[in-house]
Amino acid sequence: MKPYYRLQFPVGQYIRDDIDFSDFPRTFEPFADGTPRLWGVKYYPNEKILTKEFIDFLDSMGFHPPHTHVFMGPPNSELFIHKDAPTDPRNAWAFNFSWGTDSSEIRWYHVDDSETPVVRHTLTNRYVETYQLEQCELIDHAPMLLTPTLVRVDLAHHAVNMGSTTRWGVSVRDQHNW
Repeated sequence: MKPYYRLQFPVGQYIRDDIDFSDFPRTFEPFADGTPRLWGVKYYPNEKILTKEFIDFLDSMGFHPPHTHVFMGPPNSELFIHKDAPTDPRNAWAFNFSWGTDSSEIRWYHVDDSETPVVRHTLTNRYVETYQLEQCELIDHAPMLLTPTLVRVDLAHHAVNMGSTTRWGVSVRDQHNW
């Protein structure tokens, strides 16, 4: 199974034009082990980020995200490799969009069950399993665009900004069993 799918919805615009990120933090405390935290994430009310048309469309599908995740990645940087959810008993997916840089992608990895993750406490008060690149085998990658893309978030993955400008990303998630 592919870890991502480009989607076409009967929606004219997904992300609002008038988003105000002035309250988004630009610097972040390091992780407890001292590892630098380069990328930021913040939860916003859906209405602040998504268009009413897109919210209404999601609602018509029975998809009710509690909030919208917004990520900010500085130029020439990578988010840490992580899993957002356990793979069993179901697959976990999100609708993702990206903008602001000319070169950004998500990479997915296979991690052998014998590998031990480092559990990190995130900026959003969650705990995620993280991995070093040496523990992983690349299985797929996809450029991220301002196009709805259904992405697996239960596999080890990370976003990479290869561009010279800030990468903004939106991730819309619900508790569906896919």
